[in-house]
Amino acid sequence: MRASILTVLLVASTTLIGCGEATTETTPDWALSEESRQYVEDPQVEERIFRALDAARSAGTDPSISHYHVRAGTAFAHDGVEHTLVGGNSEYLGYPEAIHGETSLMNNVISAVGPEAAREGVDFLAFYKDGQCSEGGSCGDCRDYLMTTTRWEDLLMVCGQGSDGTVHVHRFARWVVPDET
Repeated sequence: MRASILTVLLVASTTLIGCGEATTETTPDWALSEESRQYVEDPQVEERIFRALDAARSAGTDPSISHYHVRAGTAFAHDGVEHTLVGGNSEYLGYPEAIHGETSLMNNVISAVGPEAAREGVDFLAFYKDGQCSEGGSCGDCRDYLMTTTRWEDLLMVCGQGSDGTVHVHRFARWVVPDET
C-alpha cells in the first residue's frame, strides 16, 4: 500500500513538473500602429486582438514545403463566453497541397460554435509573425473560404510583429476584387 502511494506521488510530481513553461521567450507588448487605430476604436476589440496574437504565437504549424509558418488566432464572445481559438498551416510533404492557417482557424471556430455563430462572432483574424509583417493578403482559396464563412465586408486582418510588438490592421475587403473586374 505504501509503495503504491509513493508511486502515485512520484507520477503526480513528475506530471506537474512536465507541465511547466516550455519556453523562456516573452511575448511582446502589443501596440496598434498609428494607421491601424482607424479600424480598432473599441478597447474590448483591441484587448481581444492582443489575446488572439498571444495565442497565435504558439499555434502549431507544419510548413514542410514553404517553411512559412502561418499562425492565426481570433477571439470573440459567444453565449456570454469569451473564446480564443487558433489555427496553423500544415503542408503535405511531397505534394503541393496544404491546410492553410486561415482555413484551419475558421474550421476550429466553426467546430466550437457552429457556422452561424462563427459568421456573426468573428470580427478579425490575427496572424503572429516572428519578424516584420508583409502587405500580402490571403491566397485565393483562403479568400474564397473566408468570403463564405465570415462577414467578409467587415472582417479585419491583423498582423502582429513579434520583432517589435507593432500590430497592423487592414480590412480583408481591401484584397477582394469583384469577379467581373
